[in-house]
Amino acid sequence: MSPRNDEDLFDDDVEPDAGSDNDGVDPLTVAILRALHEDLADSRDMSLARLAKRVGARQSTLRRQLTALEDAGLVGVMLTEDGSGQVELTTEGRALCALLMEDGDTPPPPPVH
Repeated sequence: MSPRNDEDLFDDDVEPDAGSDNDGVDPLTVAILRALHEDLADSRDMSLARLAKRVGARQSTLRRQLTALEDAGLVGVMLTEDGSGQVELTTEGRALCALLMEDGDTPPPPPVH
C-alpha cells in the first residue's frame, strides 16, 4: 500500500474555506467527524444516507472520505449487500473528536450545496 499524503483528505466536491485556519484539513472531514460526534447521544445508528444529508455531500463523495477516515482508524463503516450502511466513530475517533470539539476552534461544517 502506498503512503498516504494530505491530498487523500481533500475532495473535489467541497472546497476548503479560504477564511478558516484548519491546517489544510478538508472541511468535509471536519463536518463528518462533527456530525458523528454530535450524534453520539442519539440511540439510532448513523446511516450513510443520513450522514450524507447532514454534511451536504453525495454518497459517493462521502464513501471516499469515509474510506480515508476508516483507514486512519477514526470511523467504522458497516455496509450491507444493497449498498446502504451505518457509520460510527471508533474509540480513537471519539477521543480525537472529544479533544477537537472541546476547544471550540474546530471550523464549522461546509455549507450544504
